[in-house]
Amino acid sequence: MNRIDARFAQLKNQGKAAFIPFFTAGDPDRATTLRLLRGAEEAGADLIELGVPFSDPIADGPTIQNSYHRALRSGQTTDDVFELVRTARNASAGCRLPIVAMVSYSIVFRMGFGGFVERALTAGIDGATIPDLPVDEAEGLFAQAEERGFRLICFVAPQRRTRGAPSSCATRAGSSTTSPCAASPASARRSRPTCSRTCGNSRR
Repeated sequence: MNRIDARFAQLKNQGKAAFIPFFTAGDPDRATTLRLLRGAEEAGADLIELGVPFSDPIADGPTIQNSYHRALRSGQTTDDVFELVRTARNASAGCRLPIVAMVSYSIVFRMGFGGFVERALTAGIDGATIPDLPVDEAEGLFAQAEERGFRLICFVAPQRRTRGAPSSCATRAGSSTTSPCAASPASARRSRPTCSRTCGNSRR
């Protein structure tokens, strides 16, 4: 079973929301990112979202954009991200959390989706978010992901709930839909944010 599926099944049984910190791979450097991955697991994170640096992150805000630019200036490449995750998984106290890559479709397109998924799975990445790829245009990718046991996580605006989630998310075993929201100051003081809602389909 994919690690993402297993963790969300566990959380559902416990009646808990998922705590999913985000880090940019290579910001400020590889060693720091590895320490952050270990620290997140020790601190009780449920999954980790790992940003793949990209020069033109038009779908992201200034905080993530700046982190990507710092990582790129330090020499971080997509190949380095795969190697970093592989190292984190293979360390003596290897990271056991599900890892989801947040990656620009330009990177995926250049590799070919099948090639990207193969390299990601080999490195130890369990799924991906592709924020600049419209969900309704990703039908073929969902099929390929499902065949390989790889998860695509779709972001759907809360306003879209009134019209329903895209059919491609609603029917695919290899996908989930997430309605993003920000933690309030009160929830940030708790040990686990409680505002996150996963509203889609993990594999059943």
